[in-house]
Amino acid sequence: MDKIVVDSRVGSRELMRWFSPGVAELGRLEYGDFMFSGRGKGKEPWLVGVERKTIRDLLNSIASGRFAGHQLLGLLNSYNVVYLVVEGLVRPNPGTGVLEIRRNRQWVVLELGKRRFMMRDVWEWVNTVTLMTGVVVFMTSRECETAKLVTALHRWWNIKDWEEHRAHVSPRVSTVPGLVRPSVLKMVAAQLPGVGWERAGKVEVYFESVADMAEAGVEDWEAIPGIGPKTAEKAWRAIHGDSMCRRMRN
Repeated sequence: MDKIVVDSRVGSRELMRWFSPGVAELGRLEYGDFMFSGRGKGKEPWLVGVERKTIRDLLNSIASGRFAGHQLLGLLNSYNVVYLVVEGLVRPNPGTGVLEIRRNRQWVVLELGKRRFMMRDVWEWVNTVTLMTGVVVFMTSRECETAKLVTALHRWWNIKDWEEHRAHVSPRVSTVPGLVRPSVLKMVAAQLPGVGWERAGKVEVYFESVADMAEAGVEDWEAIPGIGPKTAEKAWRAIHGDSMCRRMRN
């Protein structure tokens, strides 16, 4: 697994102390504060870039347009995937909605000169960047948390192939593009002991309906690719119950 490259310039290199030994190394990055490679689609190596901004840096970027006008284009052209980490413990004032930052155990208004920002402005900016550019935005409270987040992202991109990440797949969500709702047959089959979601897809192809599946014998289940004799017996018993099995034996 390649190491995380931390930009050697001021503003990035200070975070080296928060990474575990051997996880990160210093290097010069033209864009971004952190960079690493990961397993992309089709097992192709992808470059992942992470831009870190304190909340004050972010507000300056929003006010000046520097991020959208310069940094964003460079990041998108340099990396296959871009993350933006906004660092700082912030909240909207409960009454006014003005952005406040935690300082010396108190919440105080964060000002740039005499300018104040509404927390909704930051949320809306983040939403626009996420939806319109595909940049994934995280918010952290401090440097050590940012380092932990980057380490977690690095691990995610290298622990398994792209196609093996399946946290978004459940008995109610299929793997096809658009996350089309699966059939009732597949959802029912997935609940049977020893079948699970992967084999349920093969069951769905073999049987025409839930009724057809319920009427099938053990030998029909054994004919399904990936379903062995033990699994076939368990699935059949789960559908028909032990009482049916006793009647069949008698």
